[in-house]
Amino acid sequence: MESNHIPGRRERQLLRGQDNPLFGWPPAPLDPAALEAARTADRAALERFRERFAQQLERAAKLGEHGDGTEVMALKETLEQLYEESFGLPAALEREREALAGLIETIARSLARATRDDPEASAALAEFERARATHFALLRQPLVGDLLDPEGPIGPSELLPTLLSVPAEEFDAALALFDELQRRTLVRDGEALLARLEAAGVDCVEPRRRLAALVDVAR
Repeated sequence: MESNHIPGRRERQLLRGQDNPLFGWPPAPLDPAALEAARTADRAALERFRERFAQQLERAAKLGEHGDGTEVMALKETLEQLYEESFGLPAALEREREALAGLIETIARSLARATRDDPEASAALAEFERARATHFALLRQPLVGDLLDPEGPIGPSELLPTLLSVPAEEFDAALALFDELQRRTLVRDGEALLARLEAAGVDCVEPRRRLAALVDVAR
């Protein structure tokens, strides 16, 4: 793999499972055909993103800051979706993200001005914007966006192995996505998974540490 290669969401998940006993025993090597298919799908997603990005920039320019409220909110939602989507694509898209964030912030300021005489609406908007800022920060960790994508590559059977495999920063950020019941279910299933692997002689020291952290959060 080229040193400057940026994997997309589908390729990234394949790489997580490569030779990884948490994804199946005995561990499976990377399938070249599956890798090429993942890269093709990721490149297609990147092209769709670029088309939609250009369309939304044009839409924003036509709408301006004083468009219909419903249209402005719809535009903001689409821009936020594009921002989230950008983290799963096989390219460095910092400039596009900066442009999206700038447009989103412009709309947010416009909405704040429109609600400043309504304390309840203003407070609700401020709370939403704080949540958005937190969400955008979490997206810097690749696993978060991968899990949030409704058509993402992480199926139910791969959720736990993925959580127990990713770097600590990604694991910590992803925990915010699960409620207490989901965490308890992950702990239960994790105990069973690691017990099976340990019985087969697999070293599970690191996954055990990750599971212990999940147990602490689930209490």
